[in-house]
Amino acid sequence: MGHSQLSTTFIYTHSNEDKTLDAISVFDKYYNAKGEVITTFNQMLSLYTGINFAPTKEIDDLLKYAVNNAEEDRENKLYKIHKYIDNRYPIFKKINVEEIDFNNVWDKLEYYKEKYGNEFILIPLP
Repeated sequence: MGHSQLSTTFIYTHSNEDKTLDAISVFDKYYNAKGEVITTFNQMLSLYTGINFAPTKEIDDLLKYAVNNAEEDRENKLYKIHKYIDNRYPIFKKINVEEIDFNNVWDKLEYYKEKYGNEFILIPLP
């Protein structure tokens, strides 16, 4: 219907199904009005470093969204994403991944989330 948020369109559908509301809330949680993907700190750090701080499927889905070129291998896609993150979110340059180990990973990730935030925008790259 041309609305920027699916929840606005829902008002005019007169549907009372909980599943419809759930689907809308999931879409609104992960996509903004421009259709850009909202990522978490863990996902963005995974894309930036190539180390999985989020489930592999999530990272692969984000790679497919941002670099939708089936001919490129995963390493090239990660390289492109790394450059994008360097330009758009230079805070990731400040994170020393070598100080994160098995014993402190959750504490370190929480520390960085508090310091830098937990939501980042990812757009399709040219």
